[in-house]
Amino acid sequence: AATETTAAAAETTTTAAEDDFLDDDGGEADGEATDGAEGEDPCEGVTLEATDTGVSEDTITVLVMADVGSELAPGLFQGSIDGVLAWAEKVNAEGGLACRQVEVIEWDSALTPPEPTNGFLEACDNAVAMVGSTSLFVNDISAIEGCGVADLPERAVSDGHSCSTTVFSVGGRNGLC
Repeated sequence: AATETTAAAAETTTTAAEDDFLDDDGGEADGEATDGAEGEDPCEGVTLEATDTGVSEDTITVLVMADVGSELAPGLFQGSIDGVLAWAEKVNAEGGLACRQVEVIEWDSALTPPEPTNGFLEACDNAVAMVGSTSLFVNDISAIEGCGVADLPERAVSDGHSCSTTVFSVGGRNGLC
């Protein structure tokens, strides 16, 4: 089942100029501002349009799929989901991606062969890409190859998944491709 999450923006912000005067602990640093004018917003006045599946006027939607809901290993790859949600929260707090907020669809592949296929179909219908996924039983990659959504998994275990032309695994391709 899919869950859609929009990472919340940070409650407090500092301008680039203010940030240059603060060290990592919030104390004063010894530098001068170098990042541009205070309050400058690169997205101000930009008119955006929906340009693709998963890209609307104000959001970019990605899907993260992980084996988390199986009784055999509850929460097995929860770190994949948590990592993508943390990334989206940070990006959104810094103004978003391409002047849009990042939305994350979470898909539980549940250590069962049919669920990755269903996750791919969900990505094809609603996301611009799959990011950070970790699913062990990816037996049928045809759904995502058919729609052309890029899959950037944390790990691609099966040969079909690892060797697909639409999959760009952080862990690289296996030796059988």
